[in-house]
Amino acid sequence: MMNKINQQHHGFTLVEILVVISIIAVLTSILMPALGMARKQAKRLVCQSNLRQMVIASLTYCSNYDEHYPIAYRTQRVHGIRMYWCWDFTTWKDWSGPEPMQHVEPGLLWQGQTNVEIQQCPVFKGNANSPGDPYTGYNYKHQLPRI
Repeated sequence: MMNKINQQHHGFTLVEILVVISIIAVLTSILMPALGMARKQAKRLVCQSNLRQMVIASLTYCSNYDEHYPIAYRTQRVHGIRMYWCWDFTTWKDWSGPEPMQHVEPGLLWQGQTNVEIQQCPVFKGNANSPGDPYTGYNYKHQLPRI
């Protein structure tokens, strides 16, 4: 009988394990909404930063082109190739190979330099405007994103 009293148990009871699991579950349920709010705030900040950079690009364009904004859309045939100039991206098709290849590059606003991610709304889940178009973003949404 004495031997059983002095014997030490190395383990947790079922009740102790259940209490720890329930505490972890309560803490997780408290933290999840806070993490969701932080994620929404981060997306909102990315959106504001993107829009700010677009404004800076448009002001730079205006200062370089006699206080005129870039045209929204213009098409013209250049050396037998149909060019589509837009403020956000420029496209043309190269018919010289076995299959026509569409080229997409930064538009007039960016004057040849841009980061593709600037034109991507952080909550936009739709498809690109056309195949190979990495610039689909703010101007293709009919309303501002709800973040």
